[in-house]
Amino acid sequence: MEDIERNKKFKTTPSSEEIKQVIQNTKTPLVFKNTLTWDLLHWSLEDWVEKLGNPKLSFRIGTKKCTKVPQWESNCPVVSGTLNDLLDDANASSDTWMYFDYKHMNQHFKTKTNLLEVYDL
Repeated sequence: MEDIERNKKFKTTPSSEEIKQVIQNTKTPLVFKNTLTWDLLHWSLEDWVEKLGNPKLSFRIGTKKCTKVPQWESNCPVVSGTLNDLLDDANASSDTWMYFDYKHMNQHFKTKTNLLEVYDL
């Protein structure tokens, strides 16, 4: 029933403000189907490297093996590498994982303002 009502209300993809209003004024769970049109949702890892370039980044590294204690961010070693290094590690049958924290993207990719144009709400 909610889908029918939503479709009646939004004839096209809702704006960010419309989405905000619906979220703030609803008392029931919402599901927005087919509203994201971000090309980046379909990017492969190779596409990310192509778009972002290959600067040196700081990755947290941990083990894929079971440990007795959690691998908290503050306890993980940090290594320097490129996105290609991350890809190589992801494709290898390695015993480790690498993680680049998305909260640092604005620092490392501030010259990549064209990325803001790939999504539209």
